Amino acid sequence: MSSVWRILLMPVITLVAFNPLTGHTAEIYGNASDTDIREDGVLSATTGNSLQPGGSGSPALDRSAVYVFQLPNLGMVANPFTNAKFQFNVLSKTGTPPTVDLYGLGRRASPEVLASDYYGETTTADPTDATFLQNNILTSATAAGPAATNAAGGTALNTYLNTQYASGAGAGQYVFLRLSTETAATGVNRFALGSADNISGKPQIIYNLPSGYARPFIWVRDSEKAGILAKIS
Repeated sequence: MSSVWRILLMPVITLVAFNPLTGHTAEIYGNASDTDIREDGVLSATTGNSLQPGGSGSPALDRSAVYVFQLPNLGMVANPFTNAKFQFNVLSKTGTPPTVDLYGLGRRASPEVLASDYYGETTTADPTDATFLQNNILTSATAAGPAATNAAGGTALNTYLNTQYASGAGAGQYVFLRLSTETAATGVNRFALGSADNISGKPQIIYNLPSGYARPFIWVRDSEKAGILAKIS
């Protein structure tokens, strides 16, 4: 009979100097439905390990990158999120990438990204159900490596998550974080960002657990241990 191990689910997170979180934290990892949307409505990165906001192709077409996250079930409570941060990985840059803003889209029962989710090439705020979260989350000066919301962006994200959670009505549904460019595509000038399919630096929302919640211990078999640890590392 195989032995049984008792492990503590403690994901390994790259520490970066953005808005700090305190107390017990948990993570929502990105869903594999994340993708790019071209300005002509074509979903262009439904597979692969990177999203590429900015201009691509010839002639150049702008792309928005959309990350997908499933809201946890934290009970039928109002405003369970008390602090939040969106963290992702900049893999590389091509040319001179445009400035990129961060939006949160309205929650849905399905993780599917829609062609109508595209928005970009403008500094005018999206007038749909989108929530503007952070100005200039990426600029041409952004270096490769971990990136995240700043203090103001984290506060806006926290408010957005509580609104989408809607006292439990949104539990288990999906939210969408979109990176939208501010200027028209003039050539191949883009970022490459790690998608949910990327091996390392996975996109995630890190948040404070509400009062009374704790990270649990679970029992797993030897044969399952490596797979679980790989998913949460």
